[in-house]
Formats: sequence, C-alpha cells, structure tokens
Amino acid sequence: MALTEGAEDTAPDLEDRQAWSADRKALEATKRATDLKAQANRRKGEPCPAAADWDTWFQETLDLEASWVAMREVRDMVRRSGAGSDTVKPFRDVFGSFKEWEALVSALRQNMIDCARQLNVKRGESSDELRMVTERERQRRAIELGDLGFGPRMHGVRSTIRPSGSMWRAPVTATLAAIAPRLSAGRRS
Repeated sequence: MALTEGAEDTAPDLEDRQAWSADRKALEATKRATDLKAQANRRKGEPCPAAADWDTWFQETLDLEASWVAMREVRDMVRRSGAGSDTVKPFRDVFGSFKEWEALVSALRQNMIDCARQLNVKRGESSDELRMVTERERQRRAIELGDLGFGPRMHGVRSTIRPSGSMWRAPVTATLAAIAPRLSAGRRS
C-alpha cells in the first residue's frame, strides 16, 4: 500500500498498555510527569508569542495545561496501582505536592490570560471558554491515562483540538480571567 503525501510512515502503537505491570506503569508515569513538568515550567517563563503564532501557541499551551491537570488523576492511579514503593516514590517526588501541582496549573492559565491580553486576542463567552477548557481536560485525561496503561488507548484522537467559532481571535474581552478561579476551585483535594 502506498502512503499518501503527509501520511505517517510508522505503524500505530497497538500495544496493550493496560497489561503492563504496576511498576512499569509507575515508571512510565514518572517519565511523563517529568517531561510535562519541565515543559510547563519552560512555557510559563517564556514570553508571549507573536500575534501570527498565537493560535498554535495557545493550542499547545492548552494541551500542556490539560495534560498536567490529568497528572493529578495519574497520581491517584499510581498510588492505587500496587506498584512498589521504589517506583511510586520517584513519581511522587516529580509530581510534588498538591499545592505545587495547583500552582503550575494556575501559572499556565495565567500565562494564557496575560498573553491574550497583551496580543488583544478576541475572546469567547465565559461559558464557551469554560466548556472548551473542560472538554480539552477531559480529552487529555483519557489520552494520558491510556498512554500510561491506566485506561484504554485513544487511537486516532488528535492531540490538538481546535476551538470552534471565533473564540481566541483578535480584540480583547476578559472572560478567561474571570473563569480561571472557577476552573481551579473545582480541583481541590
């Protein structure tokens, strides 16, 4: 079979990760949490993108934020997995405390808000933004849990889902700033 232009030339990873041992799941979760935390810490310190790069930057930042949000559930799954303490402890060390997790989520959200303001990005209604963020977090949670063996794999799911309509396009309204505290309020443990 010939590949069409732009098609991936690698076969999809069909490994049943749910069959992994508890220790392997914890090790893979540690690697993923380490990578996500490093990316998030880099992103929160970066300057805002150029206006022409806003959409890509925003989608990547939203995916990163949603994946980091998913790590809280991964943390709970690692704790309950039955993995040995020698594999659970490194994950806990990388994840950090709930306060550290929440601070990183808040920093990423604030970065999106600040950059949207700086670039005069047109915003959607508060309820539309909340729905978009909540949906992205739900999707990334399913992807992260599946990729780490704590749920079914999400084959064929695009990792970057674009919002519909004119949300997040240029002049400004301040709705994400208004909903960010509500997004965090539902995540207390």
